[in-house]
Amino acid sequence: MAISISGAGSFTGATNEYTFDQSVGVAGTLTYEDVTDVDAVGIITAQSGLNVGPKTGIACTISSAGAITAAGVVDATKFTSTIVGDYALRVNGKGGFFVDGSGDEQIYVRKSTINTPLISLSGTDGSIAGTGQFTSDVQVNAGGSWDFTANTKQSYIGLGEVIVKRQNGEGSSSYGFVLKRSNGAGGVDDMITMAADGSFTANGRINANDRIRINTGGSLDVIAEFNTYDAIRVYNEAGSEAFTVKSGGNVDTGDLSATGGGSRFTSDGQIFIRPADSKVATASAIQIYSGGDSGSDATITLKKNGNAEFAGSTVKIGDTTANVGDDKGAVILENGALSVMNTESNTSQIFGLYGNGSQSFKVTTGGEVTILENIKVGTFDSSSTSATGLYGTKDGVFYTQRASGTSATTLVYGVYLGTALNYSVTTVGTVTMGSYDSSSASGFGTKIQMNANSGQIFTQIQDTGASFTDMINVYFGSSKTFQVLASGNVQNTNNSYGQISDVSLKENIVDANSQWADIKAVKVRNYNFKEGQTHKQIGVIAQEIETVSPGLVYENSDNLKGVSHSILYMKAIKALQEAMERIETLEAKVAALEGS
Repeated sequence: MAISISGAGSFTGATNEYTFDQSVGVAGTLTYEDVTDVDAVGIITAQSGLNVGPKTGIACTISSAGAITAAGVVDATKFTSTIVGDYALRVNGKGGFFVDGSGDEQIYVRKSTINTPLISLSGTDGSIAGTGQFTSDVQVNAGGSWDFTANTKQSYIGLGEVIVKRQNGEGSSSYGFVLKRSNGAGGVDDMITMAADGSFTANGRINANDRIRINTGGSLDVIAEFNTYDAIRVYNEAGSEAFTVKSGGNVDTGDLSATGGGSRFTSDGQIFIRPADSKVATASAIQIYSGGDSGSDATITLKKNGNAEFAGSTVKIGDTTANVGDDKGAVILENGALSVMNTESNTSQIFGLYGNGSQSFKVTTGGEVTILENIKVGTFDSSSTSATGLYGTKDGVFYTQRASGTSATTLVYGVYLGTALNYSVTTVGTVTMGSYDSSSASGFGTKIQMNANSGQIFTQIQDTGASFTDMINVYFGSSKTFQVLASGNVQNTNNSYGQISDVSLKENIVDANSQWADIKAVKVRNYNFKEGQTHKQIGVIAQEIETVSPGLVYENSDNLKGVSHSILYMKAIKALQEAMERIETLEAKVAALEGS
């Protein structure tokens, strides 16, 4: 029969073993103390739950509803109910959850009818794979990407990308991405907003010990240690550094190496620009545009070789307002003209050229031009037969040069009054002053002509009929000592002319032969010149003299014959001496006859 114990009865016996071969019912509380092992076969039913633990506390509770609460670590070698395989499960005292298994998959979720896991956690690399969807708006793809779909608004996470799509048809200001926080009053504040058009707004700041800071006004602060450190870097697709901001304030763009091309803006106000060596010498270093962006649209261009090009018709430097007395500046016009303005005194320099510390050229506000060194125009070279140009020295010497093959009549220097050329010098040295023209009665002036064999001087006055008009005048002090008249007369103040006749210059001196016959044969004529003079003249005819004494006749450059009158006078003196001797002889004979 069954054993029943009621009331306060008890079994005692420290060393005795009690065996019940029938059911034992306990109406009150059954307390086990110092029980080492409880072996139960079958099912233990605890109507109000089961508490396990020492007298001082409960380590584990199993409620009548099946909930398990453990104050310590739940540790088991395996759970072998519906979880198949060699898996270990452990929940530690701090809430850590561990699953240890020998297979590749640590945790997986699947339908009872489908062997393929819907979500699985790999035991080798910790990856998560999913083939289904969490909800209708969240899709986990087989490749590991996530899709978030709400109507036509979509977000995507996968392969290192985060993509947020707005609903089609919404305005450009629609949010694409918004990060919010509670404002502490039951509402929310927008912390970061990304609009559908790509614009970005942040109401707070990114702060990493104040190394990077975005201020509420939109400014960005970047703080880097030491002046040589890069504060901001921007790279191109090829991985080359395209833009750098140094912590010291310098800004670099491109490549500033010996062969690269880039620019630098320094914190002390300097700008360096270096086009790449691969570019031609004429490559643009700086270009300013107005309108388009093609090379033809550039208004100001600075070339790599230092040339500057201005597309506009006028380049202005300083204040160059017209008719303003205090203007100071310069204007370069389209036609190449240069205007310089300065309000200083006439002696103030407005333009100067210097070489090796010394000034060589200057222009003053009064218009005075000073060349302090030599001046050279063209290819002047006194040792070359093909050079042309002019050369003036600072010592006051001035040269002009034309190539040796140039025509003798080519003008090298000329002075005009209106349209009239009043002074000219040709390549062979012929100098013409006034309107000298031997073929015109209205010409006047002087011509000094050089040719291969001689130099000639021509003077001319207008044909007014005044034969006494002076053509050549020589002065000693303020007194006229010599003159040549238009009529051909030569006058001097001492009424004489002569030649050098020193005996030291002569040899083979003998008495001249008789000139009686030559002088006697000379025909003295009266005549009028066809042009210029109307009065009767007395003289000889060259062709007639030539038959008597050919040595007295010569031919000038105009192929006109002339007579050496000075020699003719000497012949006449010799003939006169002969006549005087004959007269003296006859006088002596007459005197002798009269005396007898």
